[in-house]
Amino acid sequence: MKKLWLLTFVCVVSAAFCIGGASGADFCVVPNGSGETSLQGALTEAQSNNEADIIKVVQGTYNGNFTYYSSQGYGVTLEGGWATGCSVREVSPTNTILDGLNSGRSLSIIQITNGGDVEVDGFTIQNGNDPGSGGGVHASSTANSGTAGNILLANNNIKDNTISTYQGGGVYAASDADDTAYAGTVTIINNIIAGNSASGALSTGGGVHASSTSESFSGETVTLLNNTITGNTAEKYGGGLYIYTDDNTHNIFNNIIWGNSAETGWDIAFNYTIGGSTENGFFNDYSDIYPSDPWDNEIDNIDADPRLNTNHHLKPSSPCIDAGTNGIPNSPSTDIDGDDRIIDGDKNDAAITDIGADEYVPRGLISFLMLLLN
Repeated sequence: MKKLWLLTFVCVVSAAFCIGGASGADFCVVPNGSGETSLQGALTEAQSNNEADIIKVVQGTYNGNFTYYSSQGYGVTLEGGWATGCSVREVSPTNTILDGLNSGRSLSIIQITNGGDVEVDGFTIQNGNDPGSGGGVHASSTANSGTAGNILLANNNIKDNTISTYQGGGVYAASDADDTAYAGTVTIINNIIAGNSASGALSTGGGVHASSTSESFSGETVTLLNNTITGNTAEKYGGGLYIYTDDNTHNIFNNIIWGNSAETGWDIAFNYTIGGSTENGFFNDYSDIYPSDPWDNEIDNIDADPRLNTNHHLKPSSPCIDAGTNGIPNSPSTDIDGDDRIIDGDKNDAAITDIGADEYVPRGLISFLMLLLN
């Protein structure tokens, strides 16, 4: 029966893992670039050129408070990890860093009025702060008619960011619509979100605040898949994750959401605005949640110290090794570091994906692969 529930409920969300759009302009930006070869210059041009844009960011460190604010209704994609010339890409958040220098939000991608997709992939986003929502990254799309855009955050390390009033110390991700429009999906995959904080009497989501809402109460799917959310704090609700919801579906699959803190004591908190939502929680490691038993469909969640090292990767003794599920359609084939996603980490002759953003690679297997490469 559990397998039947799994197939039934994950198949309906598979479309949420891919964001597409019309072809448009490509930008190649470099550290210390000028004009459209600088990150802010490319964002400024993209927000008003009436095209769907891909901004390819060459490996390096980018200091500042980067902003895209548009009502044109076209999607925008930011990709880290590109080599000089933007012909080859290595996806790893360690090689492309957006640093807010504690002087403002690190990255704002805001689509207003007419929707437009947002995708942010392959960055370390750190040292941002904001008095409002999303100290590290604020990714949002709103629509007054039609459909708001989809939001996708993938393969990022979002750390040491703060907000001082409202929501999302590390991440604010929202697709929202008024009563004549439809909300889009919010999808968060393969991210480490750690050491962020949300302060203020009403603050929520120390690590992540996610929402897909509509004034017509027809929100869309919010999905979190293979993330590690740990060591975050919120003064009020949801130390790790806070989901603000209408009558929609939430899929929480293969995540570590553990070791976060809030005044309420909850790692995860759901807030229902009206009606209710379908809550699917499969193969997660978390310690506490509000409401106390929110799941409409639940499979093999655990409450155990995930045993992470200082880089929030799995130690050899982690109970999250081979404890996830391979049964999620369109799951990522690699982890946050680019390692193969499904490895037999516990060496029991059954390769099963790990819980969290990191796929543990046994040391013996690494040595074997190195021999093959030499």
